Amino acid sequence: MTLKKFWKEKFDILEAIRKAWSEVPQRQLISAWWKLCPSVVQGNGCDQGDTPEIMDEILTTARDLELEVNEDDIEELIM
Repeated sequence: MTLKKFWKEKFDILEAIRKAWSEVPQRQLISAWWKLCPSVVQGNGCDQGDTPEIMDEILTTARDLELEVNEDDIEELIM
């Protein structure tokens, strides 16, 4: 089977996109949209209660990697 024949007969781009999107956690989608358009996301499952734990985890990882990062830098990224 040639590559061209495989693409025509065996590969379904819609299924590939569907599968890729199904692997994106809802939390990541909400976070991304919240940064772009917060008025649309507010009250739609965006749980800000986890922010301190997330910031601590990111800070710990950054320190382990010896990165020059402070809490303000992280807050700017996740808020």
